[in-house]
Amino acid sequence: MPSVLIVDDDSDICFLERMVLRSADGRFTVVGEAASGDDAIRCWRELRPNIIVLDDHLPDMRGLDVARLILGEEPGQVIVLVTADYDDAAASAASLLGVRAYLPKTELRRLLAQVLGYPR
Repeated sequence: MPSVLIVDDDSDICFLERMVLRSADGRFTVVGEAASGDDAIRCWRELRPNIIVLDDHLPDMRGLDVARLILGEEPGQVIVLVTADYDDAAASAASLLGVRAYLPKTELRRLLAQVLGYPR
């Protein structure tokens, strides 16, 4: 069963993402949550989840920078980057880094479909 790390500084969004993942018929286990970039990196190193659902706007750094750091250490890590402010340039940068998907937070159903496509 794939493990998931949720990274978002908004506890309501974390709750919604957790509920979306739980609605996937028990296919995923949320193993941790983080509210900052530094916390995300620490949790990732400690927990080694299969999937990271990562907010692009964290209080201490961009999720894109967190993804760059993690993918630099583990190029195969599955990362789904979510954002409240979709930006085509950021989506392109995320894709070039190897991020699995870059999605608006309003599309939690699409997030589920992306994650259910794991692994490709």
